[in-house]
Amino acid sequence: MKKINIRNLKEIKSAEADSLQKILDRLFFAGTDVKTVLFAGVDETDARDTTLNLARILTKGGKRVLLLDMNIGRDDVSLALDDQDAGVTHYLAGRCELKDIFYETNVPSLSVVPAGAGTINPELVLIPDRLKALADACKQDYDWVLIYGTAINRQNTQALSYAPLSDGAVLIAKHKITHKADLTWAKNALNKADCSVLGCVVLDVKNPADYN
Repeated sequence: MKKINIRNLKEIKSAEADSLQKILDRLFFAGTDVKTVLFAGVDETDARDTTLNLARILTKGGKRVLLLDMNIGRDDVSLALDDQDAGVTHYLAGRCELKDIFYETNVPSLSVVPAGAGTINPELVLIPDRLKALADACKQDYDWVLIYGTAINRQNTQALSYAPLSDGAVLIAKHKITHKADLTWAKNALNKADCSVLGCVVLDVKNPADYN
């Protein structure tokens, strides 16, 4: 398997590590059949840092983790990776084989499938049969598969195309930014797409009392 570097990795401080571990504890109790989880922001909230850092915490527990970047067509929020030969878009468009898009990384026990080259209309390459083959391949050799998905809103429903391939989704919202109506819409949209919502992570909460 080829190797690729994830750039600009920041230290996960103890307070953040504790918060991430609480999220993972909830996922552990979701059931032994929950191993492939979609992380998607609500409205314009990005799930990149949360997904990546959860993957890093999992590897420290001895788990083999795959990070699947499905945020295709959005170079501005993609994972900070070295140049790669191929990614998700290349495979879905039939330009390479499955084996060509899996990479080891500079984080021990963490592998990644990059999003690949951006495309003007990502939905043109979201072919169901190839998506399923990709999901099946991801589950074969890893303890956990974390999917970094596109943000879900009324204008962008791309994530609903691949959400059913996961065992459940976690929504990412921002305190005082994400509207309750948008969060409810995203939750209902995922449920209609046959994807269970496992929970919601609220970012930038300074005071625990603000959750109320």
